[in-house]
Amino acid sequence: MGGQQAGGDPARKLSRPAVRGVAHPYAGKGWWEHSLRDLPQRVANFDPYRGYWPQPSHSPYSNTDSEGRRLTIQPPFDSATARRIFMLGGSTMWGTGARDSFTIPSQVAARLHARGIDNVEVVNFAQAGYNSTQEATTLVLELAKGRPPAAAVFLDGYNDVTLALKVGEPGHANGEDVQTIIDLGRRTFWQELIGLGRHSNLVHWIQVRGAEADSTRFFPADKICGPTAEYFRKVTRSVQGMSREYGFPALYFLQPQHVLSKKPQTPWERRLWKQGLLPPASVSRCMLAIDTIMQPSLGKTYFRAFDLFDNDTASVFLDDHAHITETAAGVVADRIVDELVPYLQ
Repeated sequence: MGGQQAGGDPARKLSRPAVRGVAHPYAGKGWWEHSLRDLPQRVANFDPYRGYWPQPSHSPYSNTDSEGRRLTIQPPFDSATARRIFMLGGSTMWGTGARDSFTIPSQVAARLHARGIDNVEVVNFAQAGYNSTQEATTLVLELAKGRPPAAAVFLDGYNDVTLALKVGEPGHANGEDVQTIIDLGRRTFWQELIGLGRHSNLVHWIQVRGAEADSTRFFPADKICGPTAEYFRKVTRSVQGMSREYGFPALYFLQPQHVLSKKPQTPWERRLWKQGLLPPASVSRCMLAIDTIMQPSLGKTYFRAFDLFDNDTASVFLDDHAHITETAAGVVADRIVDELVPYLQ
């Protein structure tokens, strides 16, 4: 099947200076400058259930394995007996802006080991642009293959909200337009699919729905936030049903995002407010709508992570797409491990 560029690859956006005249949080770090020169050309295949799924890629600091999953650096484990921890989310969980050893899943693995939780395999199933629908589908596919986890952790919110604001309703998935364009050709399915694979730039544009070309068109928050929050709640309820059936906890964390955080803004973060494509008030309103509707599950299967940095004076946010620094990823990892450990002891 022909390959195509992964839709809206945020890793490549980091190669462009997002904020002019203000030092990047990683400025002066040799690994960062090196990683920008050697960003892997991330290529994805069309996936009939999730829109796209990556092929393997390799670079000094960012690698995906033979199954298209971001490499998780972790202590040794026995593959035959290890308990598997699924980490699901979008590019923040995937680790955009972080080296393999410092993604949230890698830091979760290290912290579990430090707390005496051994023989655990942490698997990073997150992908750039994925939202709750695509993550739940990924879990379904693993369960259908007879591979239930010991626990599933979701870091969510931003991609559900931003896609709904762009499309006008919840329930869509990044990358779904690929099938629409395939159908337009009406030669044959395989001829059209092969043709798409040869024109990756077109496919790339299709997948992000022309967001960069038409970045000012968003639907009003008062029409989008309520339905998006309700849809998110129903997805989580479906996942909780599967978790009860298969006997594992499914924990949802509402992710940090700079427009929602109350932290003192650094000069870098202050500029992010001015250069973002999405309307900050709409994103914040919809994220808070999710938090409100999830209140009955707060402290049980739903947890806040968006307030973790309210008192942090360092730069936490790398850009206006909810990507965070490696240090901040460690803070999120600590929060996740606090909730995971009681299930794994």
